[in-house]
Amino acid sequence: MSAKSIPVLTTDNNQLDLPMCVVERSGALIQMINDPGIELDSTEQIERIPLQCGTQGLQKIIEICQFYEDNPEPEKSDTVDAKDVYQQKMDEYITQFHVDVKDYNWILILAADYLEIKFIFDILCKDVSEAMRGKTVQQLREMYDIENDFSKEEIEYLENANKWADA
Repeated sequence: MSAKSIPVLTTDNNQLDLPMCVVERSGALIQMINDPGIELDSTEQIERIPLQCGTQGLQKIIEICQFYEDNPEPEKSDTVDAKDVYQQKMDEYITQFHVDVKDYNWILILAADYLEIKFIFDILCKDVSEAMRGKTVQQLREMYDIENDFSKEEIEYLENANKWADA
């Protein structure tokens, strides 16, 4: 009997069972399982693994990994139409995913980075970079609620020193 999920404990003390589709995509979880020699094929109970991720973030990570598991890439031999349909479905899902996680995108970025799930990390960081594109420093401060701790003299100096960038 092989493990269908791995028991974990979130930072907010909730117990979750991560499906193997998450574990297989996570460099950190694979290492956490392999380093102590945990056998996934064993019938022994696997001890709950404490993670530095909250429940909300892990649930969204489970959701996106499950979606990718349920929607594998078409084979190389598939038709162009099948590949186009697949790409459209993925694009629609990712677009909706960005909308769904807008308010806690940073939490998911940290969770994906901690778990070493590169494809989720890349998707989320791309969303942030697109949101930042073309914004002024002041707009970014407002967008991310960053306090300006420079004095007026420091701001003036930086603006003068970097006038070439505005040309």
